[in-house]
Amino acid sequence: YLLLVVGFLLGFLLTYLWVRDRDLGPIVIRGVPAAVTGAGPSGNAGLIAQLEEDVENDPGNFQSLVELGNLNFDSENFSGAADYYAKALRVRPQNSNVRTYLGTALYYSNRVDAAVAEFEKSLAIDPDHPQTLFSMGVILLKERNDRQGAIQLWEHLIEANPGYPQIGMVREEIARLKEREP
Repeated sequence: YLLLVVGFLLGFLLTYLWVRDRDLGPIVIRGVPAAVTGAGPSGNAGLIAQLEEDVENDPGNFQSLVELGNLNFDSENFSGAADYYAKALRVRPQNSNVRTYLGTALYYSNRVDAAVAEFEKSLAIDPDHPQTLFSMGVILLKERNDRQGAIQLWEHLIEANPGYPQIGMVREEIARLKEREP
């Protein structure tokens, strides 16, 4: 069971990092996201200063708010990341990607109920959002012990997003969960 949870969390994080940079497209604004530099916030001091200046000059600068959230997330300052993502969502509340990032940051801040609420909002915006479906399934399985709920979300993920990069892993996990059903 422990290996299952660790595997899911690792897959969750890797998928988040891959999807985040891919889905954001023009939102990743400085060309080199923090995950690529691997330097954390101290190694990105110039970038952070510029982004903070951008936000100070324009508090509604969505791209800068999201990138500050990403930098905080990448440095495992999940509470700080959640704050920036929440500010970005005040500018664009219908952005399901950022809403999912907020949910993920809240989850890693041990605010599971708040994370679930954000994932539900994301799915209300886009019922087929792949990362939200994946993440919500992880929470249902790990935090709520709801295997059937996780399976249903992941089956919907596979049906709605056949090109999802972690689809093989999701299929394998569904099969493992179904094998263990009473």
